[in-house]
Amino acid sequence: MDIKATVDERKTKSSKIEPEEIAGFESRYDSILEKGFLENPPPIKVKGKRGRIKQNKARNMLDRLKEHRQETLAFMYDFQVPFDIDNS
Repeated sequence: MDIKATVDERKTKSSKIEPEEIAGFESRYDSILEKGFLENPPPIKVKGKRGRIKQNKARNMLDRLKEHRQETLAFMYDFQVPFDIDNS
């Protein structure tokens, strides 16, 4: 939400987010994901059971947020990308 507030503020002034600020936001994003991964460790393989191990929903979301980091933060890099979809 801090990123969104900064983007909204800068949009009105028609300026951009400085690279140092972007690096700070990216670092915070990564830190939040790491905390999430620590609280949601990968499932443990049970001996004798075949197939892929089912992960919980939180772990699946963390994996997607990490894999699609650029897309998730796209609104920060390009002010033309909306933060969310307006369903009005």
